[in-house]
Amino acid sequence: MGRQPPRGRLRLARLAEAYDPLRAATLLNTALGHFLAADRASQVGKALECLGDLVGAPEQRWTTAVEVFDLVGAAGASERVRGKLG
Repeated sequence: MGRQPPRGRLRLARLAEAYDPLRAATLLNTALGHFLAADRASQVGKALECLGDLVGAPEQRWTTAVEVFDLVGAAGASERVRGKLG
């Protein structure tokens, strides 16, 4: 498989979640770095939410995702992640 653009990594990570969570987390962390560098806040929030779903310390990742979604005005996404926090 060739180099994937950051959005492609996010899609691959979502597909890999059920079959290979470690690979999914690796893809998400790589995409997260690209999204941060490109100042793509909404994508950062999505990657953080997915990482919270996959790996340890989900509260920290979900809390940051909520903050990011609030920052960009993504109310629906923010509420969805808040629901995961309890």
